[in-house]
Amino acid sequence: MKTSKYRAAVALLFLVIVAGGLIFNLGLGTVSSFGFDKIAAICPLGALETFLASKTFVPSVFFAFLFFIVVAVIVGRAFCGWMCPVPLLRSVLGAEEKRISKGYPKGAKESEPDLEGKRADFAVADVQEEKAAFSSAKITDRSIPKGPFYVLFAALGSALVFGFPVFCLICPVGLTFGVILGVWSFFYTGSASWTLLLILAFLFLEIFFLRKWCHQFCPIGALISLVSIFNRSFRPKVSSGCYKLKGGLNCNRCSIACPEGIQLLYNPSSRELSRCIKCGKCADACPAHAIHFPLFSRKTSEDSLSQEKALTPSIASEEKVQVLDQTAPFSEKEAIAEASRCIQCGACEEKCPQKNPLRDYIRLLSEGRTQEAVKLLNASGSMPEACGRICPQDQLCESVCPLREYGGAIQIGRLTSLGGDLGLKKNWRRASVTKPRELKRKTVAIIGAGPAGLAAADVLCSFGVHTTVFDKEHEIGGLLTYGIPFFKLEKESLAKRRKLYEKQGIRFKLGVPIEEKNFIALTKDYDAVIFALGASAPVIPQFSDLAAADIIPAMDYLGSVNRLLLHETGTQPLDFVGKRVAVLGGGDTAVDCSRTSARQGASRTFMIARKELHVLKASKKDLALAIKEKVEVLDRCQILDIQRKQDQFLIQYVRGGSPETRKLVVDRIVCAYGFRVLYPEWLEKFISKNSQDNYEAGKNIFVAGEFRTGSRLATNAIEDGKEAAQAVISALRLGEAKK
Repeated sequence: MKTSKYRAAVALLFLVIVAGGLIFNLGLGTVSSFGFDKIAAICPLGALETFLASKTFVPSVFFAFLFFIVVAVIVGRAFCGWMCPVPLLRSVLGAEEKRISKGYPKGAKESEPDLEGKRADFAVADVQEEKAAFSSAKITDRSIPKGPFYVLFAALGSALVFGFPVFCLICPVGLTFGVILGVWSFFYTGSASWTLLLILAFLFLEIFFLRKWCHQFCPIGALISLVSIFNRSFRPKVSSGCYKLKGGLNCNRCSIACPEGIQLLYNPSSRELSRCIKCGKCADACPAHAIHFPLFSRKTSEDSLSQEKALTPSIASEEKVQVLDQTAPFSEKEAIAEASRCIQCGACEEKCPQKNPLRDYIRLLSEGRTQEAVKLLNASGSMPEACGRICPQDQLCESVCPLREYGGAIQIGRLTSLGGDLGLKKNWRRASVTKPRELKRKTVAIIGAGPAGLAAADVLCSFGVHTTVFDKEHEIGGLLTYGIPFFKLEKESLAKRRKLYEKQGIRFKLGVPIEEKNFIALTKDYDAVIFALGASAPVIPQFSDLAAADIIPAMDYLGSVNRLLLHETGTQPLDFVGKRVAVLGGGDTAVDCSRTSARQGASRTFMIARKELHVLKASKKDLALAIKEKVEVLDRCQILDIQRKQDQFLIQYVRGGSPETRKLVVDRIVCAYGFRVLYPEWLEKFISKNSQDNYEAGKNIFVAGEFRTGSRLATNAIEDGKEAAQAVISALRLGEAKK
């Protein structure tokens, strides 16, 4: 069980004891009930303020203060982590300090940690140099916040000047006890007072608007830390199982989790460790379970072992592909467990074409803050429910996860699928950006309802731009709807996304093909037009004996299957039942066609690829699933000729380095050699084809997605759509809206 539950129980018990003391008059209370001269019974700062305010020696206060010193030497700042009610209130009220990962370097390996603006180079060739660099990377006192000590001196000075512990009137700890006293007084006497409302108002302001109070302002914590510099018990220790020590991985989990920002792996000083509040959050967050709190802090043989293994990279083992369908999202409970394994290195975020905030999303999930995590992931223009299922994570984010060697890469695809699904189901998404007044009357037409067009529309709508999306198809999604099989991406999520878009204000005009005449009308009626059509023209090999209709383009095949499942009228299903099918290509589309063919009931399905199996562009996971579904992959094949023999086709090819010509007879051929952009001839009058480095291709005419870049992944198209929308926003700020 995580220590957070124990901490909450102890803090609640402390509050109950105080409340019980008030109710039964046991002598436990605050300055409001028993006089400021006895506040030292519960507050060490109050003891010092009492001496300064009264300017006399108070024996009871003095002995109470000595008791505090003894306790602080024994357990350090444990009061802040285990009994102080303020962190508990922040957690319950959702007012915790927002910690983000900006201050931590990104990358799978810890190579150049930045400490106080200085770079400490960790060479992996020489263990002695690594050890010296590790031990020299020491946190100095300048990293300790000075704010709490300034407030401490101000509190003591005000008590001396005014003859009263002034700080007690604004201390959130004292205000919390004041609320307990006020509520007890209300039920005891039956009369309310304005004092309780004032206390509640001050406490509300400090809880919600001074979220960094504990770390940067609290004088009680500063006072305890001055004494706990002599504390040696229950100090956090890092064992040799730490990923950073064992493999040189750039793990930041303990530093990010620590409320005081203590960096345990950089040999913190005694003064730095005196700020430790013994909360155990670092141990809870450690994915390797390598942090513990021994009774006494002393150097052990395990510490020496940690130093010997410091930053020594482990030998990379051959990655094993799990032949399991991992496209289904996690449950929330499973997601928290999987996210807790993440070391927060940020390598996945750097690899992601959209640069999605994966690091903070996964961290928030690991802390159980699901709603915050989902809102962060579901920013304008993002489509995580689709990307989590169709992106080749084993080639992108998961490919750079250093935990592949430590129990497997974090399953980021399934985590993002969960975030996308929850975002659509519960409408959890980050609040729209501020809508500039000059953009609210602007109008933009987007041609193409694929990933790029939808992402652009979402971003534009978040800025208050009136956006209309046109598409020749009757459903939104483009490739996502008609090119991705149902078993990889359920179309229900696209229907939910359409409803969300329409609720936001995006208009869709579907089943409307755009030709020259209506394009000219769009340029007159709208302030800007974005072309976001996909690369739909198939690349088909030419063979003398074959007619154009003999080879089925991949998108035609997948589209016909999806249209049938979508119950679109006029769909002509392709009969693959009991047929021998050859799919040409080695990418993700070829794998999708092969798996679809096998699922349709083809007697045998062959996927003929030119490259070796281990270097194919297709996702390793999907390829493994295809093989599991009895798809026969013929890699290293060079097709020499294809001849039609009545209702069948004879494929002649050579394989590998063998000169022997092989033959394969099939009933159907599907080509998945790729796609190219098909530019309408009339469009050349309005835009330039050479616009890959510029989103604006004509006067108030923009291009996005594959129409601009050529055939790429859906995640690249989404990112390009967002960038195109930003280009449009920049351009629209220059002119006035059309009347």
